[in-house]
Amino acid sequence: KHLAIRQAAAQLIDRDAIAKDAYDGTVDPLYSIVPPGYGGANQAFKTEYGAPSVSKAKKILQDAGISTPVNLTVGWTPTHYGPSTEDEANELQRQLESSGLFKVTLKSTEWEQYQTIYKQGAYDLFILGWFPDYPDGDDYLSPFMVDGGFFANGYKNAQADKLVAQEQGTSDQAKRQKIFGQLQNIAAKDVPFIPSWVGQNTAVYGSGMKGVEDTLDPSFIFRLWLVTKNG
Repeated sequence: KHLAIRQAAAQLIDRDAIAKDAYDGTVDPLYSIVPPGYGGANQAFKTEYGAPSVSKAKKILQDAGISTPVNLTVGWTPTHYGPSTEDEANELQRQLESSGLFKVTLKSTEWEQYQTIYKQGAYDLFILGWFPDYPDGDDYLSPFMVDGGFFANGYKNAQADKLVAQEQGTSDQAKRQKIFGQLQNIAAKDVPFIPSWVGQNTAVYGSGMKGVEDTLDPSFIFRLWLVTKNG
């Protein structure tokens, strides 16, 4: 509930270690909730926090008068997102506790209960994934930033609500993408969530086939008409 605690956690998270150690390099570090390749995407969390830093996180908490270590309950669900979620939770615990600023308790429950109790405040920090309903920056912002979104985490920012309404009310893509950047910057300062990683598009194909690389992009649309093979 305290901004400084959220900012300190954001300052500590090492996405490269999560991608490497929890997911064996099959995902890429993510520094904004809007993935790279989408119009208006930026790296707001990298701009705001830079590299992981214990000293910076410590100063954030000290300036806010928060004593350490901060007790933090981190929630995760064991099967819905696959077995690597546990590895991510363990790696996140290691990162936060090695700073000396947090004492982390991990708690897990199956998806059916998990999606109910995280909305009831069972966890201070909890892991969720997202797959887009449609390939547009809005689908990575409005579901999370308007009145706490489906997280139901109590987040409220009148400016963010206003900006979402503006970008949803215009077809001017340049204007929308500018607003997407503003929303991502607000998210990095307010930290209603901490983006961790983005999945990679992977395809397996045989020799003699061409065009597969051309169809792999953030839209998740596999354009079969671009794929050819030698006769």
